[in-house]
Amino acid sequence: MAEAEPKRNHRPPRKHGSVNAYLIKKTVSQGLLDVALLTSNAALLRVIILAGSDAIHFYYFLVTLLSLSIILQIVAAMLLFLRTRVDWEEDDERDRANCMNDWATLTVLVITIINIIIGGFTSDFNPGSVVTKNSPEPATNNKTVQQLLELLSSK
Repeated sequence: MAEAEPKRNHRPPRKHGSVNAYLIKKTVSQGLLDVALLTSNAALLRVIILAGSDAIHFYYFLVTLLSLSIILQIVAAMLLFLRTRVDWEEDDERDRANCMNDWATLTVLVITIINIIIGGFTSDFNPGSVVTKNSPEPATNNKTVQQLLELLSSK
């Protein structure tokens, strides 16, 4: 019996991962950036709600924009997660994956625009000057630095 010749058009298996592995890593890194923005928006929303509508001129506008941004960030995270579940190497699923990728990109663009607007309305806002129920007077940066220096010099 003669031995079968190896196929010449056969592609060797990839040694260092596939396109799917790259896309999963890319999506995870995007997700970490999204977590930072989500944390920042949640903290700013908390400060604005604690300050109340009397202390902030655009209270309802900012609460609406921050809430919308947080909701869209959750939607973008779900789209990015679903995108990782699609096999990009199969032709049948590639169109579905491209559609999810386009929607995720559009969602991130809208989130970016919303956060630019939020930044414009909160650029002169000092979270340290908000009076909460637990603090009888506004905290200032100078007072905090003075307290820290007193603690350091007493030891």
